Amino acid sequence: MDLFQLIGDFLHLIAVLMLLLKILANKNVIGISYRTQEIYLVVFLTRYSDMLLEARWGSLYFNCMRFIFVGITAYTIYVMRFKRPYKLV
Repeated sequence: MDLFQLIGDFLHLIAVLMLLLKILANKNVIGISYRTQEIYLVVFLTRYSDMLLEARWGSLYFNCMRFIFVGITAYTIYVMRFKRPYKLV
């Protein structure tokens, strides 16, 4: 495993969690782009679609990180779109 990839994954995870915590703490989504979050979800789903096609799944670390990134992004979209008082007008 590459050290730089590991550092990059954890920095990305921290950034995504900080975004979600900002939404939950401030109870608004002002200044956050809903469409950008949708595009991130599409990118993650297309980038990680090979997991469904492979017979073997590779390392547990990479698969957990993939599911976490997709899940957190999907939950952020859910909160921004459907949950009150956060949702977009």
